[in-house]
Amino acid sequence: MVNFGSPFASSTFSRVSSVLARNVVLANLTRNQQDLLRLQEELSSGLLINRPSDDPTGAGRVMSYIASLSRNDTFQKNIKEATGRLAMSDGSLSSATDALVQAQQIFQDQRGGAADAQSRAQAATQVDLLLQDAVRQANARFEGRSLFGGSRTGVDPFQIQGDAVVFNGNLDRLQADISDGIRMVTNVTGDAWGGLSDEIRGLDPATMLPIDLNPRASLNTRLTDLNAGRGVALGSISITVGAVTTNVDLRTAKTVGDVRDLITDAGTGVTATFNAATNTLDFTSASPFSIQDVSNGTTAQDLGIDVSGPGGPAVSSAPFDPVLAKDTALGDLFGGSPALDSSGLVITNKTAGQTFTSTIGSSVFGAANTVEDVLNAINASGTHVHAQLNAQGTGIDVVSTLSGGRLTIAENGGTTATQLGLLSTFARARIADLNNGLGVDTIAGADLKITRKDGTTVLFDVDNAQTVQDLVKTIDADPGLTATISGSSITITDTTGGAGSLTIENVGAGFAATQLGIAGSVPGTTIAGTPVSFAGVQTDGIFTALIRLRDALAADNVGAMDTASRLVDSAREKLSDARGEVGSRTSSLEMTQNRLDLEKTELEKLRSSTQDVDMATAATQFQIQQTVLQASLAAAARILQTTLLNYLPLQ
Repeated sequence: MVNFGSPFASSTFSRVSSVLARNVVLANLTRNQQDLLRLQEELSSGLLINRPSDDPTGAGRVMSYIASLSRNDTFQKNIKEATGRLAMSDGSLSSATDALVQAQQIFQDQRGGAADAQSRAQAATQVDLLLQDAVRQANARFEGRSLFGGSRTGVDPFQIQGDAVVFNGNLDRLQADISDGIRMVTNVTGDAWGGLSDEIRGLDPATMLPIDLNPRASLNTRLTDLNAGRGVALGSISITVGAVTTNVDLRTAKTVGDVRDLITDAGTGVTATFNAATNTLDFTSASPFSIQDVSNGTTAQDLGIDVSGPGGPAVSSAPFDPVLAKDTALGDLFGGSPALDSSGLVITNKTAGQTFTSTIGSSVFGAANTVEDVLNAINASGTHVHAQLNAQGTGIDVVSTLSGGRLTIAENGGTTATQLGLLSTFARARIADLNNGLGVDTIAGADLKITRKDGTTVLFDVDNAQTVQDLVKTIDADPGLTATISGSSITITDTTGGAGSLTIENVGAGFAATQLGIAGSVPGTTIAGTPVSFAGVQTDGIFTALIRLRDALAADNVGAMDTASRLVDSAREKLSDARGEVGSRTSSLEMTQNRLDLEKTELEKLRSSTQDVDMATAATQFQIQQTVLQASLAAAARILQTTLLNYLPLQ
């Protein structure tokens, strides 16, 4: 800041040399000119701080404000892009919902008595056009990138292939930073359209719970895969042999083999070896020893090698419990025993007009091969399926990417599919997939009535069961009945000891008992049901619904039309749920945008108050400084006038 009105030259100049007077005058002139130039620069740039040296403290604050504003701009750009993507996604989902409304109207028109085979064939063409339009909507793009293909944004996620629709995308969720520490999913995955089936999950055949392939460890097993995937908190352990304690740092260990080597090479006299038979590390030493954690660490506990001492001279760790990983050897499944059968399995994905099938044989299921080899072989089988590790890390799931197809997995002459829990069986079949995919006609409330031999009756609501196994368990829970599955049929046995007949019948207008193959009345104690067909699992979404309705109309099959109508309703709910999620995210984005706008305004105020020039004040100061400089020049002219001394010769 310029100090206006300060004296230009002292009155004591009359007592000093002319050289000193000249230097003082010139210094003051230079300072006045510098102040004038600085004011001129501030006026031209509009900034108080043009370089850090102008105000180091203020410059630091300005840089901080600018960095915050830059982040704010990035967040707002991300929000703008995400809002646009979600808006287009909602538009596509809305159009697809409209298509389903039209399809349902077509169904109702053709379900009436006035419809005939010809009108239904024409209606099938209309539904096919709705299907094609739905595929176009599902392939919508925003800024050149597919909306519903997950991370595969460069390809159309859905493709019509013959009489079906194939999903070529994935279910990756794209995320963007919208504020400090806040990330939001900005896309809708193909699952909203039914891109993948209810998977054929790896299930234990006895319990129908997720199977545990129970892999044993090896020297190459990663420590992060131990303890059912929870991993190991790496640190140091202490090994005490006699009176000598040695700390062994295991922080560099990556695998079970690394732990073995670090302990053996520590020079404590304790040797570690991996025992594949017991799935443990075995420790030996010539003297008693102990292994413990250091301080508050848990490394030894996590590895199961903590040995309170003195122990030995031979001690084993607890058995390792690794999670299933892609590099797990097939020979290590089930703890190594029983061995996985190498016969392989057969995958079939069948539509009304196409059959995709592949046999994954012994060349893939050899003991030395890995889980990843199996996944790759299935995914490359050409059957439009995707194999992946399950969420628990205990088994393999297989999902279909073919809308309009029916997926089954069978044995290739052995037990491979059964051991992996992937065999398509009647027990795991969904009720909706029975009777060649027509399902079971039920009514609201109870739709299955069983009269026991003691004369008492019990009612069951089939809609409460998702699979055949669920229904059988429900019936079997009745104290007077037992229910079992035999092949592709259900067997009901009366245990009441009554003298009457065992009767199973439909309730009201439903046909549950008949379509489950168990309707009838016998004087004995057992009704052995007739076989019921199982069509395989299918994708559950708009494309399957429209395909089923189209094919049912073309075949003039009223029962299939009714089933397709239920699929249409289910697909509408799925799209509605997706739109609700889009709306929720959009609302959150708008709230964040408003907060960022306010934050940007405040940051701009803070930056401006520190960096920007008050132009009116600066202009006034500039005029004053010009006047000061002019006065200084005039004073300098008088003070530095030439005297007689300037003409004296130099000696």
